[in-house]
Amino acid sequence: MQLLYFIIFAIFPSFLWLIFFLKEDPRPEPKKTILKVFFYGVLSAIPVILIGVLVSIAMRSIGLNDYIVTLVSIVFVAAITEEIAKYCALKHSALKSSECDEPPDIMIYAITAAMGFAAFENLLFLLPDKEVLLISPNIYLKTVFAESIIRFASGTFLHALTSGIIGYFVAISMMTTKHRKKIVIIGLLLAMLLHGLYNLSIIAGKENESLFVIAPTILIMLFIVIFYCFSKTRKMTSICKLEK
Repeated sequence: MQLLYFIIFAIFPSFLWLIFFLKEDPRPEPKKTILKVFFYGVLSAIPVILIGVLVSIAMRSIGLNDYIVTLVSIVFVAAITEEIAKYCALKHSALKSSECDEPPDIMIYAITAAMGFAAFENLLFLLPDKEVLLISPNIYLKTVFAESIIRFASGTFLHALTSGIIGYFVAISMMTTKHRKKIVIIGLLLAMLLHGLYNLSIIAGKENESLFVIAPTILIMLFIVIFYCFSKTRKMTSICKLEK
């Protein structure tokens, strides 16, 4: 029973944000397609984790200290690989679907893929220690619940926002036959930059508490931008020029 509670606490931040952003779609997407995209997002986390582990091992093997390894892994490797993985999940699960026929749909599916990714990431991040769970399960579950609340307002939220940015640029690219790839790449680079800056602000905040304000500031600004992007996509041509 404790394991079930752990799973629920770990994945509920993703489902809460997913439910929240689904309301931004004037014409709700089929639940079957949403689940498919979410599952692709879950799968996309696996290669990211493997790459992260391999890069960390490689950096340590050449003698880099733990601080440098952590800095490079979180600020650069994680930001780059995670945004690419979430985009790939979006691309292969939704972009060529007949259900993805309006600009807001692309942002919704991008965020859905991100929430699948975040759900798997949270499961690993909050993975229980077997001994701790057996000795004091109630205390551990309270800790997991508290940490999941923090994840809801931080890491999971960030994934939704940066993927929303990618979705917006993909939507723009679908409205033209020129420079389509360049527009998508710009969106990816912007998401990576914002993700990396957020991660860097978290690390900096641990060194200097006065810098902790940077991370929530980034989230708030991105949140505002995402709603602006949704309003823009709702004014675009109803049928996207998707490549079949």
